[in-house]
Amino acid sequence: MTEQPLTSGTNLRSFLLLEKLDVDYLGEIWKAQHSRSREIVSARILHSELTADPESRAAFLAEAMAACKLDHPVIARVQEAIEIDNLVLIASEPISGQPLNEVIGANPLSGQVMARFATGIAEALVYAHEHEVIHGCLRPGFVVTGEEGALRVGGFGTGRRSALLPQARQSLG
Repeated sequence: MTEQPLTSGTNLRSFLLLEKLDVDYLGEIWKAQHSRSREIVSARILHSELTADPESRAAFLAEAMAACKLDHPVIARVQEAIEIDNLVLIASEPISGQPLNEVIGANPLSGQVMARFATGIAEALVYAHEHEVIHGCLRPGFVVTGEEGALRVGGFGTGRRSALLPQARQSLG
């Protein structure tokens, strides 16, 4: 199963993959549905090269499980992390809205709005760090602005491991 490319309709334990949303240096991001709760989630499936050895797989799972404990209004909640063969799937609350990089590129933002965004992001990071979770690769694409300027920060659950990857440093450029 792990050697086959993932496709819409694939069942991975308790998740049905619905639509591939993105691919990045860590893996594929899918819109998925939990088979029991029927809840829609954002499912990050890490590239098999990152999780091929048991030590790496265990480290990614431990980081994701630590992120599951975060409960902050600005942080997109990591709901579950599971191992399927040599794959790691991290299910998170889906966040909708416009990524901060698009907001910044489309509109000049006032100092007041930028300060509100910076404060919200900083408070989320402080909370995560107090709970011994790091993001590892925070960038504007992981910050989403929703209705009435509400912020959500996604991408938690792979921080300590992903920060060590050369691809992470390249994606910031």
